[in-house]
Amino acid sequence: MPALMPLYVDSDAIESGAIYSNESTWAYATNEVSMSGEWVDVPNLTINLTLAQPATVLQIAQVDYRRGSDYSNFGIRLLRGGTVGGVPMYRRARYGAHWQNVFMMWSWVGTSAGSHTFKVQCSTGTIASRKHILIVMRI
Repeated sequence: MPALMPLYVDSDAIESGAIYSNESTWAYATNEVSMSGEWVDVPNLTINLTLAQPATVLQIAQVDYRRGSDYSNFGIRLLRGGTVGGVPMYRRARYGAHWQNVFMMWSWVGTSAGSHTFKVQCSTGTIASRKHILIVMRI
């Protein structure tokens, strides 16, 4: 059995032009919004992205939330064109009405050239500071 040797990769190992910052984008909002329902589009976080060539798109979302005093689960999921990326994540509120944070990401490998709509959806709760980031990569 051959020995496995760890290798270090730094930014010099990334091929020039592999990450296209002119296509990468983000959206954010800070106002408080009450969400009601199983899955609701998070306001101000929908991103329409047009790709000139196929790519891998890393979708990242961060949401500050609170559930009130019922300590129920708060759900978050990521979508591209109506398709859910991975498995929705649920967090149980640990401190009731206190603000908490949830972070989720998904890699959309082989995203075709053309227009795509990326969304973040959450379940019932109050949200505040939130961010949605798309990093476009071609390697």
